[in-house]
Amino acid sequence: MTGYNEWIPNVGVGPILFGTSAKQLVHEGVLIHVENNPYYPDDDDFRTADGRYVVEPDEFGNVTGIICEDDTFYKGTNLLGLSAEKADALFGPTPDGVEQMEMPGDTIQDARTYYDWGLILWFLDGRSVSASVWKDPGD
Repeated sequence: MTGYNEWIPNVGVGPILFGTSAKQLVHEGVLIHVENNPYYPDDDDFRTADGRYVVEPDEFGNVTGIICEDDTFYKGTNLLGLSAEKADALFGPTPDGVEQMEMPGDTIQDARTYYDWGLILWFLDGRSVSASVWKDPGD
């Protein structure tokens, strides 16, 4: 098992492993099931009790994506708080895509996507504020 907030590409974040049943992680006490998501009222979600991580399950209920809302580390480097230049140095040399997205709360964030890494870093005011990680189902 990895450290609680350590991301390993194509494996997961801490005890949340890609391919694991979200309901099993609820049973194990790793996640809680939240009905009536406040941002997307038609969706339920699975998250850690402290709100650091939100799990995106596939149609079978298995973890395919993790939204990291708090400190998450890759080889000792925090994914949050990075500049775009530092992110490109770690995962680039350039992102596969950059686009602006309107987020809940009417903020505009820049999404920098690194497909080979299974990573989107979300930037606000020049610094990464969250990360989305996933495992390609073909891997």
